Amino acid sequence: MNIITKRAILSGALAMAIASGTAIASTSGSASAQTAMPPVKPASATGAYTPGKNSEAYEARYAALEVAADTIGITEEQLDLELHDKSLAQVAEAHGISVSGLKEAIITDATTRIDAQVVAGVLTAEKAAERKAGLPEHIDRFLAHVHGTPPQAGGGRGGMNPPPGTTTPPHRPRA
Repeated sequence: MNIITKRAILSGALAMAIASGTAIASTSGSASAQTAMPPVKPASATGAYTPGKNSEAYEARYAALEVAADTIGITEEQLDLELHDKSLAQVAEAHGISVSGLKEAIITDATTRIDAQVVAGVLTAEKAAERKAGLPEHIDRFLAHVHGTPPQAGGGRGGMNPPPGTTTPPHRPRA
C-alpha cells in the first residue's frame, strides 16, 4: 500500500470518528453539549469589533487621523486618498498647515484621551504620565511615516515570493 492510500484511509477513519463523537455529544443530555458560548464583546465603546488589532492602539491612531483631517480642513476620506505614498506631514504642508501645529493638535487630543482613561479608572496616573511623556516622539514618527507604500519586493510569506518581474523555474514533478 502506498503512502497516499494510507493517508486516505487514515483521513476517512478520523472523519468518521469525529462525526460519530459529535453525534453522540449532541444527542446526550450532558450540560457541556447544551451550554451556549458567551457572546463576543466589542473591542471598543462604539461597538465596532476590530479582530486581530490591538484595539487601544488602533483607536489612538484612528483618533489621530480624525484630528489631522479636522486640523487640515478635509474629510477623513480625502485624507485617506491623499496619504497614499505620502506622510501626514507632507499632506499637511500641501494644504498650508504647519507640521508643528498639526503635532500640537494631535498631542492635545491624545492628552485629553489619556486623562479620560485615568478618570475612568482604566489607567493609573503613573502609566498616564509615561504615555504623555512619550507622545512627542510617537507623534513625530506618526507624522513622518509614509502611508500606503507597498511591501518590498520579495515580500509576503517571509520573503518566499520572488521579486515582481522575475520568472520562476518550471515546476518539476516529484518522482
